[in-house]
Amino acid sequence: MNKLLIPISSSFVKNKLKLEEDRGSGESKLFVGSKKKEQYYDDFFGNYDSNNKYCFSKSNLIDYLKTVKLEYVAQKCNRYKNIDLEYFEEKMSFVESLDDDIYLKIIKFVDSSRYYIRPEKNDQKLFEMVFWREIALPKITDLEIIRDDKNILFNLMVNFDAIRSRNVDNDTEEVASEIIGKPHQRIFFGAPGTGKSYELNKEAKEYFGKDYERVTFHPNYMYGNFVGAYKPFPKVLKDTDGNIQETITYEYIPGVLMKQLVKAFKNPNKNYLLLIEEINRANVAAVFGDIFQLLDRDETGESEYFIATSKELQEYLIKEFKDVELSEEVSNKLEKDFSRLYLPSNLYIWATMNSADQGVMPMDTAFRRRWEFKYLGINDAADANKEDFANYIFKINSTETVKWDEFRRELNKKLSSLNIPEDKLIGPYFISKSILEGTDLERLTETIKSKVLMYLYEDAAKAFRSSLFAEGKYSTYSSVCKCFDENALSLFKGNIEIDTELIGQDLQENEEENSKYEE
Repeated sequence: MNKLLIPISSSFVKNKLKLEEDRGSGESKLFVGSKKKEQYYDDFFGNYDSNNKYCFSKSNLIDYLKTVKLEYVAQKCNRYKNIDLEYFEEKMSFVESLDDDIYLKIIKFVDSSRYYIRPEKNDQKLFEMVFWREIALPKITDLEIIRDDKNILFNLMVNFDAIRSRNVDNDTEEVASEIIGKPHQRIFFGAPGTGKSYELNKEAKEYFGKDYERVTFHPNYMYGNFVGAYKPFPKVLKDTDGNIQETITYEYIPGVLMKQLVKAFKNPNKNYLLLIEEINRANVAAVFGDIFQLLDRDETGESEYFIATSKELQEYLIKEFKDVELSEEVSNKLEKDFSRLYLPSNLYIWATMNSADQGVMPMDTAFRRRWEFKYLGINDAADANKEDFANYIFKINSTETVKWDEFRRELNKKLSSLNIPEDKLIGPYFISKSILEGTDLERLTETIKSKVLMYLYEDAAKAFRSSLFAEGKYSTYSSVCKCFDENALSLFKGNIEIDTELIGQDLQENEEENSKYEE
């Protein structure tokens, strides 16, 4: 007989059962362990053979609910978002109406580093309603999975050791940070204006609240800026007579990574994020230095290896944690004299990379493989926000307007026909969202003219000007701008065929919409 014991986390359960400080909607798949143990888990679950029986016991679910009833009502061990006696009774009634044994089909799901289990599509509703996603209370519940030949039994168990170790009278008690179900290190990449920063910023706010910092890499950004270094520092001193004297001394000034790392060590109950914009615009090997070794993470999210700290960093950490009581686990890993360093599981590093600038500072393979990459396609953001982009219009001459997204897509088709790669095409947010949403039509038109034409003329289509622009209209950049003002669609060879609307017509429609809204 084999057995697995999996703690139920807040990142997995439905929103009502989440802890008050936790965000996200909860995953419908259950984290089992590291992908490194994929073969072990496959063997445990019998390679998901169709003859396997995956079973929950009605009696186990009832016993579990009876045991945690007080926590549903009083919430003494944890604070949940929206559960009470009524919610408890609703779930208990539902469970009591079920058959004695409840069967379903389980399948696996793996990403680049984690192994999950989840139900087959037909059993999704049963999985959510009956089983632990709408019943189990995170932090105090374990899922016991017992395998006996072809029978695999799921049991919900209350973790009494976890409850005993908690000071229930202290509402500010610190507990371990939740797994948020996102990679610890990942890079959003794509063509200019595909919404990389927008998407990353949205997820940062959703999962980390205010606990994140942002930094932008550039060619002169170095290790001392990112991690920390001794730097000149002004200091005011008083001599024996009380006279004030200004001088310059040297102090260890922590970089943005070290600041977030210190916060993560001090507050293991919170997740922290470091956002890096334009990660490939700096020499990442030089910027990360020996921290590169720490980017190898295990299944829990902690660094698999340690690095030795420099003397100046060691002294800084001793000073920083002088009056802070670190957890025993963190203290043992850092050593008493802070001679070792690692990245904890509650520190995440996410970044953006403009794929059109890959040649600025190339990343080597060893660095790349320590990150998970997510590609944002050239039209992904516009397809996901069609209603918004339908309202973004600009002038193509003195009397007509066109939709920005339709113009951009047609322009990209012309660029693609010239074999210009996708990472040189124009994304929907090539023009910032704040300008697209503005009411100043003239400003949006001028912004598109200056940004798009300059990008085409001096970068993306520099070698293809004669093939992209109409004959006699591209001899100078000023002539391109002049032709754009006269008729933007006829600036390009073969014209751009998209629907236009009269400016007066747009204004009239807007007035009618405003009138309806006011009524």
